[in-house]
Amino acid sequence: MSYLPNPYIEDNLAFSFQLEYQAAQYYPQFYRGIYLAGLRYNLHLRPRALLLEAGAQTNTVEEVRNAMEPFADILNRVLKGSDKEG
Repeated sequence: MSYLPNPYIEDNLAFSFQLEYQAAQYYPQFYRGIYLAGLRYNLHLRPRALLLEAGAQTNTVEEVRNAMEPFADILNRVLKGSDKEG
């Protein structure tokens, strides 16, 4: 939305695409893809910001908790700038 500027939109998209790529490589069963919306959700405040929605109405709390370790691994890989183990 043009009245909701986001100076970091390119940084945020690049960051989310990097996360998506790592998820597809290492945990393809854990991600559903990126949902783009015209709202900001405070993503305009910092570069590489993202809104993570874990689970849905069809998931149990245990399933969501179990997904956090793979997400942490993916996030670590992206922040380190490497897709190598370790």
